[in-house]
Amino acid sequence: MAGRAFRILVCVQCTIIFALLIPFYRIIATSYRPDIRYIQQYFNPPEPLPNATSEASASHEILVPYALKGRAQDEAMFTHAHQWVNSSTVRKARYFRFLPQMTVFDKARLLCTWRVFDNAVRAANLSYFLVEGSLLGAYRHRGMIPWDDDIDVAMDCRKMDKIRQVLACIPGYSLRIFSEVHWKFFSSNTSSIPSVCPENFTVPTASGRNHSGCVPSILDTNDTSIRYPSIDVFMYTSDGNYTRSLCHYAKVAHGVRNTIVFPLTTMTFEGFTAPVPRQIEEVLAQEYDLDTCVSPLHNHRISKGMSGEKVKCRELKDMYPIYNVV
Repeated sequence: MAGRAFRILVCVQCTIIFALLIPFYRIIATSYRPDIRYIQQYFNPPEPLPNATSEASASHEILVPYALKGRAQDEAMFTHAHQWVNSSTVRKARYFRFLPQMTVFDKARLLCTWRVFDNAVRAANLSYFLVEGSLLGAYRHRGMIPWDDDIDVAMDCRKMDKIRQVLACIPGYSLRIFSEVHWKFFSSNTSSIPSVCPENFTVPTASGRNHSGCVPSILDTNDTSIRYPSIDVFMYTSDGNYTRSLCHYAKVAHGVRNTIVFPLTTMTFEGFTAPVPRQIEEVLAQEYDLDTCVSPLHNHRISKGMSGEKVKCRELKDMYPIYNVV
């Protein structure tokens, strides 16, 4: 009898305690939600929905080049690459260095910067063409190399003064003289995609007076005012037979025959057409093994060199769209 009474007493006490805790359950459960949200945001960060008047809304509407290729397409590609690599320890060990360095947001900003650059120099009757990794990306991926994080172009050193005048005076963008033959062009706004990404550009006109902010300064290689991401502009020179980069560390510093560079042609690049050398495969073959993919050698976000890994490009065909490889 005493045992039964004790069990009844315990049940009554548990019922009372449970009843008292019910009002606090929601508070207790809510207190753990920040941790859950943190985990969700870490793996799948949500993006704020732009309103009709926000800069982000204008960016998504005006960012024509990215609309053509599709931000959603890149998001899907980046997600697939991570899932594919992380699907096994063998893949993770061999291919993790080939995961994208850029976020989709950074790539959108870089592509907008490239379109502003392209429209500005074309409006000024200045020519350029893709070089280095960007040329290889156009050939192999019809756009940027998925694990690259900048765009490389070459321009005629004889037009240096005019190039400086045009690129240094674009509102919202900056030109920095990394060296006399290596410049960087980038958006001054790093917190959002620029709200102005014009398809028709009016060339700034020169005048007799100085314009504040229109004179590029010479910066140290580690200067933090060189913002990420950027367009690398390399100066080249041409004689009767060869075109050479004036930058000693450029891939084509030794020169390539004019007949395989000019006249320039075009190739698809991120949904647009970009100027490239006339015989792109011959130019690339002088510096690259076209069937071998090399992981990044430099992280431009933190300005740090990296050790590259090599794999046959066919190994990455299930990870990224790849063309023109055996």
